[in-house]
Amino acid sequence: MNDQLECISNPFKNHNFDLDWSSESAFCFHQSLPGYKPTPLIQLKNFSKTIGINQCLVKDESHRLNLNAFKVLGASYAMAIEIAKYLKLDLDNVTYEIIKKHSDQIKNLTFTTATDGNHGRAVAWTAKNFGCKAMVYMPKGTSKIRLDAILDTNASAEITDFNYDDTVKHTAKKASENNWILLQDSSWNGYVEVPKNIMLGYSTMVTEFLVQYSDVANSYYCSSWCWVFCSFNIDKFF
Repeated sequence: MNDQLECISNPFKNHNFDLDWSSESAFCFHQSLPGYKPTPLIQLKNFSKTIGINQCLVKDESHRLNLNAFKVLGASYAMAIEIAKYLKLDLDNVTYEIIKKHSDQIKNLTFTTATDGNHGRAVAWTAKNFGCKAMVYMPKGTSKIRLDAILDTNASAEITDFNYDDTVKHTAKKASENNWILLQDSSWNGYVEVPKNIMLGYSTMVTEFLVQYSDVANSYYCSSWCWVFCSFNIDKFF
């Protein structure tokens, strides 16, 4: 194959948006989680040869904290920051151990989100491990297997009669009505801080990758979902 990599500039980019890169704090937080370890970085030698490139590296996120998805990196870090704000803790030094020391103070906190599956499961898993509560809403058509996976974490969950976008709106409304903390992985006007922290949580994959392999310029990199890196991490490489 002689296809070349083509880069297309995002015409909708907000030039006033500043992610305020701080992956070190997210990475340090994730290292404090029970069971944390970097996911494997795998070289696809035969595939690289077939498509005519030097190397193709795949970060296998099926090994991430027994959840089979990278989404827990974002949900756990964003939830930790929200708890730290609630407890008035140092946002730059949040760890699992520090949060657990305040378990009595946060046991009645409820985090809520809309999800197709993996993000909601990550929110539910994190709430259980922190000692909080979780309420997860899922769009119509969601499989019972995905619902059960969330219920297995002792979270509350239900499948709505809405599509995904309307389920997000429904969840935001429920959060407002019940004084719950919305932990949504999409943003809109007036709701950007939590999604930004979710994205920063994902940056741990990049930090791990940079530790595992330094020759970035001569490699193509793939994760379970490449859009994570297209959204902000490419600037870290070049």
